[in-house]
Amino acid sequence: SDARLATAPQNTLLVWTADHGDMMMSHGGVSSYYQEGRGDADPQTAHHVWMPLRQKGPFIFRENYKLPLVVASLSSALIPAPHTRTPVLSNHTDLVPTLLAWGGADKDWYANHYASYLQRLALPLKTTLCGKDLSPVAKAPTQYITPQWGGRSALLFTYDCLNSQDPQVAADSADGVAIKPSHYENRACMRGFFDGKYKYARYFSALNYVSQYKNSGNYAQLTQATGTGSNAWYGMDLVLLDTVADPAELHNRILQADGSAYPSPQTLNAQLDALMAVELYNPQRVPNTVQQSLDNLPWVFQFSPGSGTAGSTLVTINGAGLINRPEVYFNGIRAFNVVVNADNSLGVYVPLGASSGPITVRTSKGVHSSIATFTVNN
Repeated sequence: SDARLATAPQNTLLVWTADHGDMMMSHGGVSSYYQEGRGDADPQTAHHVWMPLRQKGPFIFRENYKLPLVVASLSSALIPAPHTRTPVLSNHTDLVPTLLAWGGADKDWYANHYASYLQRLALPLKTTLCGKDLSPVAKAPTQYITPQWGGRSALLFTYDCLNSQDPQVAADSADGVAIKPSHYENRACMRGFFDGKYKYARYFSALNYVSQYKNSGNYAQLTQATGTGSNAWYGMDLVLLDTVADPAELHNRILQADGSAYPSPQTLNAQLDALMAVELYNPQRVPNTVQQSLDNLPWVFQFSPGSGTAGSTLVTINGAGLINRPEVYFNGIRAFNVVVNADNSLGVYVPLGASSGPITVRTSKGVHSSIATFTVNN
């Protein structure tokens, strides 16, 4: 309020920003999933409808990532040249080092106070701040005339939010319906960067990353396969946007990225991996939020024997996440008297009326079916 500002010290700063943007129905496309506003339509037969992007998500478009950062000062000492535009690249990692600098703390304050704690975490975090101090830019913005500054070549983008990867995940969660592991097969986890001209991103699945990158098996890492063009990468969707030639960000240039007209995928990946190494404690580590989600889901890895007689054969099912009130189905026929041997093992008799087909385990956390078929002997 005006009254509070009138009595505030002259070194008061007001800082306003946001944690993400909003797609606001931009970058429209079509979806075969929704039909007449329903989320239960068969994707194979549903009518294709207009499906522009909404809210936030794993998108590198400016609507999602270009955010306001408004700083107001009662004194001209900290911000002597207000309303001055500067092209410097900045992101959320800059907020803490900038606020610390404005508060009078030196560059070592954070590490001195938190390094020991951060290293003791079960999943340790970096002990130094990877962001940049924006206070020099605020003091002399006209001296910063390029996007790159202070040793920063580009901004790193990351996204691992599983509940927004598949529209059915949100719908099922709201309705109390079990989440299927297949919902996490979408290549909607993302690593990318923006260097002031090019935006590059690679999209991958949190569920299948090991099989996708069969040469490395590391989360968020990209391995080149044999082949050319879009077939040259295991399980990745690659996006390259030229924001100068294409300010609306409508055209993916990755198939033109041959090293002449646009940087090659090898060059882009090397730049992205270098940024990840600087800002992430362990770029190959599965984020804790992702791992917890995957750990809670039931998994059917294998079972034995592979065949048997209904009503008399005891089957042992091995997997993971099998302890949350498990129900077992043989090709859709429920088996009763399930014995939980451990989190990763169940014992159950083949139910009467069962036929040959997959074995499915449903828990309070999700549902998963075996790839292999159990054969019921006549």
